[in-house]
Amino acid sequence: MITGALLADQPQRERDRIRDLLALFPILWPDETTLERFAAVRVAQRRAGTPLGVRDNWIAALALQYDLPVATDDADFNRVEGLRIASWK
Repeated sequence: MITGALLADQPQRERDRIRDLLALFPILWPDETTLERFAAVRVAQRRAGTPLGVRDNWIAALALQYDLPVATDDADFNRVEGLRIASWK
């Protein structure tokens, strides 16, 4: 998003709009609990022979930690035990 703002005709205005948009959403920073969730998901998926990509693993770990659904159509997330999925369609 910042790249697009910097390329815009009015970069500062676009950066301000991005800042305002991001203020609407909490940022969930990883902590020790997240690391534990990440490892548990990673191990379970590797043992099943169907590992998630690293970025998807982080998404799953944070969603499990905060009991949040993941809005996605990516069927890979269906393999994560206990993860709630909200269809993106």
